Amino acid sequence: MLGYRSIFTVDVDGDPVPAVLAQVQTWLQGKQYAPQALTANGDVAQVGDRAEAVITTETDADGSSSALFTLREDSDPRGAWITQIIAHTPAGAGQRPWVWIDVEQEGVDDVWAARPRVARELLAKLPGDDHGAPLTPCPTLLGADEVDGLIDVLTSRERRGPVFVAGSSETLPINRWADYVEGLLRETVGLSAGYVLDGKATERFAEAVGARHAVRPGTLRTYLPGLDPSSNLDALRHRFLTTETILESPPGRIRKLLGLRARDLALKTSVPRWAGRVESRLLAATDARVLDWRPTALVGQDKKVTLSSEHVVSTTETLPEAKRAKANEAQRTPDPTQETTRPHSARATPTTPDGLAQLARELFATDLSEELLRSLATERGHWVIREAEFAQLSASHQRAVGRAQALNDRLLRLEDELAESRRESEDAQLEWADAQQTASELERTVLTLRRRLMEAGQQESAWADPDDPSGLEITPESFAELLVRFDEFTHVRFTGDETPCEVLDQKMPVGAAAKAWSALVALEHYARGKKSGEVVGGVQQYLTHPPEGYATFSANRHAANESEDVRKNPKFSSPRILPVPTGVDSNGRVFMGSHFKIARLAMVSPRLHYHDATAVDGCVYVGYIGPHLPTQATN
Repeated sequence: MLGYRSIFTVDVDGDPVPAVLAQVQTWLQGKQYAPQALTANGDVAQVGDRAEAVITTETDADGSSSALFTLREDSDPRGAWITQIIAHTPAGAGQRPWVWIDVEQEGVDDVWAARPRVARELLAKLPGDDHGAPLTPCPTLLGADEVDGLIDVLTSRERRGPVFVAGSSETLPINRWADYVEGLLRETVGLSAGYVLDGKATERFAEAVGARHAVRPGTLRTYLPGLDPSSNLDALRHRFLTTETILESPPGRIRKLLGLRARDLALKTSVPRWAGRVESRLLAATDARVLDWRPTALVGQDKKVTLSSEHVVSTTETLPEAKRAKANEAQRTPDPTQETTRPHSARATPTTPDGLAQLARELFATDLSEELLRSLATERGHWVIREAEFAQLSASHQRAVGRAQALNDRLLRLEDELAESRRESEDAQLEWADAQQTASELERTVLTLRRRLMEAGQQESAWADPDDPSGLEITPESFAELLVRFDEFTHVRFTGDETPCEVLDQKMPVGAAAKAWSALVALEHYARGKKSGEVVGGVQQYLTHPPEGYATFSANRHAANESEDVRKNPKFSSPRILPVPTGVDSNGRVFMGSHFKIARLAMVSPRLHYHDATAVDGCVYVGYIGPHLPTQATN
């Protein structure tokens, strides 16, 4: 499965294709491979232990030039890694050269391909950009007078990758902050551009795009292509990491989160047609050369050699009777005490007439005629040629089989992705319909309350703006932020693995983290009410009949327990046995069948599993937030 894709234009004088190939050779040397084994438009070359590569170059009559480099590394038992690099220089004036880098692993789903070193090295040698967004290894530091150029980059709909922008203030040490941001963006190199705004640039940017689209000091925001400052709804697309998330999360976690975010957009964005046409042409030329190999012509004409009596002279006919009997016996029963082989250097080569004559005497005590010996030697030479050609043909066949299998795997993945997209579309429509229904109900409630306030003579209160959110009312922008803010809860604890939760930032649309947060706030209020005595019964009863002033969550999206099929099948129940403190259960783990259905989205459909221990220590323990755990339906 494809794990990394970067397509960028380069700004250089002349044809950058040779420079790209030269940098590829340097990269191979750094991997302790042998780039000297590679020949442009040659056969597949063995460049290292279980590593082979091939280069195809092409120069068209119109003056354009192209190159395709493919490296296959078969040392990982889970599946071979394939790196493909294409460089192309168009012929037309005004058209810029471009580079395309793909990294994939065969037969593995959900591949994490770390930032390829070759991508960083190429961008260090050849300045690249994504429709004006510079893909430099380090973020660009901007002042106030450069903000307009940044806005042009952010509003571009042609851009393929995200742009990460970090805000600052006059009190924030800008150089140290820029160095820290550079570390956080390490896994986005080649996929996105990064900027660090100084204090005045941060203020100027906020004035230009508005508060909803701005980046606050000490935060890092991800801007997707096509920023629209005039739309408040558009602001929801551009997620940001708060200062608390950045300070309290391990840098490695944020680095991978941002890397996943950049990869997700790069892999979902379709390949430009002009790039796809060049790739198809180069792959076809490579396949025609490497896979459709033709055996070389044999020297001379094929002959069938018939062994007739006139070619054979029996050596036993000239021996005395006793010696002849001994010779016959020796032919039937070899002496085990005697050496049956000679050192290789002492034996004549069996492909020469002398060697064949010696071999015939040893095996059959027979002399062959000179004519037959020459014929056999010629035939033997033909078979040596055939053997070498068969080995080469077999290798080409294996490569063809591997290529066909890879294409078949890709086709199956595309079919799965298409079916998944259809399910996601259907589920998104249901989620939208549910959101519309909720919004309509809330709007009716607001109108009813306003009418009653006006009837009570409180017109000013009826139309007053709501207070700004504070504390738990402020919803997180991402699941990464949600994890960091768990310490804001008094009665809700997270005990599970954070990885499945972090994955949701790549798989779920905007707003999913806020819905999960609402479920957590409902559990916090539930536990608080249990402690005060205002709440009786379990979570399901609380959600169905919440006390006045308590936060709640849709009871229809809550399950008090799993189905009997899940509870009784170890394959499905085991993933739901999750950690709790030993004070809650001596085993340190309990079955968490109670869960919230955060959203419906095909095979992801995130769930929040918890254990109600309010009767033990007053807390609720959340053991899992992530994609839907396996059931009979999802197995």
